[in-house]
Amino acid sequence: MKTEFVIFDMDGTLVDSELCAAHALVDVLPQNFNIDATQMLARFRGVRTANILDALSRQFGPVDVDTTIEKFRQRENELAAEFITLNPGVEQLLSALQSLSLPYCIASNAPIEKTVRSLKLCEIDEYFGDNIFSAYQVHSWKPDPGLFLHAALKQGIDPGKCLVVEDSEVGIEAAIAAQMQAVFYNPHQLPTPHAQAIVVSELGQLLDCLA
Repeated sequence: MKTEFVIFDMDGTLVDSELCAAHALVDVLPQNFNIDATQMLARFRGVRTANILDALSRQFGPVDVDTTIEKFRQRENELAAEFITLNPGVEQLLSALQSLSLPYCIASNAPIEKTVRSLKLCEIDEYFGDNIFSAYQVHSWKPDPGLFLHAALKQGIDPGKCLVVEDSEVGIEAAIAAQMQAVFYNPHQLPTPHAQAIVVSELGQLLDCLA
């Protein structure tokens, strides 16, 4: 079926920002939480921050989730300019989608303000305008398909005609559950999270998926 709408994940897909988030979270965790940024990213790529803290609390001990998330957001903002960069091929891909008159959006587990910050930091905000959706708007976080289904509904496109580009297992699970075509952006040669997902190592390869 022909793709009529492309849904991008943000962190790790359009921008290289997940290590920034991992460092920020490690920086605000109690000292007895024995996990570094690399381990954090490998274990919790794409997972909602509150769920990460719940898992770590069960392993290492209680933590005040709301206070820690507030400190995490502040620390992440401090680190953003140093860590967050645009992934290779993003501008060329977005320009190509515009040339094809193929609509697209961002659907992220992150708050809207975080996504907008990263877009501006990487100077690609002009490509998206208001076409940004957050799990916080619909109270549905990946791997639940609700966010992707909400984006499709807003665009007026059947889910089966949507293509989702993700870099995490929870994102691929959400796309499959929404009955959308899933593309796993895998520049780091990670294990493929779902047999139904198309795997690309470069974002430019996405155009072949649309052909």
